[in-house]
Amino acid sequence: MYGRIPLVPVDKILGTEAPTFHKNGELEEFRATLIKAIREAREQATEHAKKAREDMKTQYDKHERVNPIREGDLVFLKKFAINIGEARKLTLSWTGYFRVEKIPDPDHVIISNCAVHRQKPRRVHITQVKLAIPPAQPIVTTTQLTEEENRALENANTTEDDVIGIMSHDMTSPSKEPEPTEPSSNDREPRYNLRPHKPPKFSLIFDRHAPQGALSADRVKQEEELMSTEGTAQHFQETPISKKTTIADVVSHTERTMKPTTYRTYDQAVQAPRSGNPHVYG
Repeated sequence: MYGRIPLVPVDKILGTEAPTFHKNGELEEFRATLIKAIREAREQATEHAKKAREDMKTQYDKHERVNPIREGDLVFLKKFAINIGEARKLTLSWTGYFRVEKIPDPDHVIISNCAVHRQKPRRVHITQVKLAIPPAQPIVTTTQLTEEENRALENANTTEDDVIGIMSHDMTSPSKEPEPTEPSSNDREPRYNLRPHKPPKFSLIFDRHAPQGALSADRVKQEEELMSTEGTAQHFQETPISKKTTIADVVSHTERTMKPTTYRTYDQAVQAPRSGNPHVYG
């Protein structure tokens, strides 16, 4: 089409002659006019786009929100994952408390957990944190992060960052295991039970500090006095049983009639026949 008169369908119907090409002079003039028109259209389009861009920016800036987070503020961290069996609409969307330690650029902040002081600070995007209201009670410190906080830090694509003055793993001294100490002489001494002691009714008491199997001297003396006042050791006596006798009556009568049998050594108590004397407790 360039450089000649166009032929349209109306020209065909009316029988117009075929278009002829322009002469050399006319072709150069047409080319210069076309280039000028294209250049002017481009300049006008650029000016219109620039003005439209400025108008759009003016309207967008009216809705701009100033970031209220400053260094030292308490913030919450966005929690994306939920535990198994929990409903998302019933689960809190934020976890924390975290403290803003530094703002390196407008899009990121460096935060550290307020409850755990031995964790490295984390760099997180500004959209993943929210300004928090200070708690009414002091924050309880712990030694490690909770599973929920660890999962939230991983899902937020946080990275560790070193901040001067903030405790981290590299700054803390390694924990030392307590050195084993030899038992003192006081540990080898017998310990006394200060609670009131009620001696059992039927038992043999042996002195643990005396030779193996020997009874304590005080216990032997008590047994001798008991035997001298109440007579010799009494063996099991048959309980009179009648139709109205109950098991409780038999047990009560047996406890009243049974007396402990005294042995000088542990071996004598063990070697005594159990079938002959049912009161032996070896």
